[in-house]
Amino acid sequence: MVDTPLSSISVGATDNAMMALFQQFLQNQAQLIAAQASKRQLPLIEKIKRQEDFPAWRDKLIRVLQRYDLDKYVLTDWLDDRADVDDYLQAAVGDLKVWTILQGMGWKAIDLDPKKTFDKLTQYFEGGSIDGLVTLLQEFATIRRETFASMESFQARINYLKNRLQAEESAFKMPDDGYTWMTLKGIAHEYPDLYNRSVIAI
Repeated sequence: MVDTPLSSISVGATDNAMMALFQQFLQNQAQLIAAQASKRQLPLIEKIKRQEDFPAWRDKLIRVLQRYDLDKYVLTDWLDDRADVDDYLQAAVGDLKVWTILQGMGWKAIDLDPKKTFDKLTQYFEGGSIDGLVTLLQEFATIRRETFASMESFQARINYLKNRLQAEESAFKMPDDGYTWMTLKGIAHEYPDLYNRSVIAI
């Protein structure tokens, strides 16, 4: 067996072949990124604002997502690459107050979870039954600040309950004083001084 001298090995040829493969890889990556970008330029749909428009809006939204093979993001707990679809959902809601109410329902924008966003929107727009409103009223009447992690989360829940119960389609027409008293009861145990001062001021 004859050893091949190191000087006879064509290092340059190997480097050129590796460089060609690397350039092909970069080209393929660029094409993939471009394809994904064009795939997610979704057509705009009319923004949802009224409760009675939700069924038609929901069907139209799902049809658009189906055309781009994205409906799995709202119909199942799909885990990969969800931010674009969640952004699309948020852009399709015309009333900013809805997002404040959804936060009171436990929705978090930072989760970037289109399935949760879609489920909360469905719950908000289709959850106005009498039984549901009774449950909300019972929760409001017994709400307590100490069961929440922060005053902000307590206030978000209070705002959600009040907005749902005061909605136009709600069967409950309670004066604002009623909501004020239930809110004060909610802080009485943890903030007795604030409660007493507020009661005197009313």
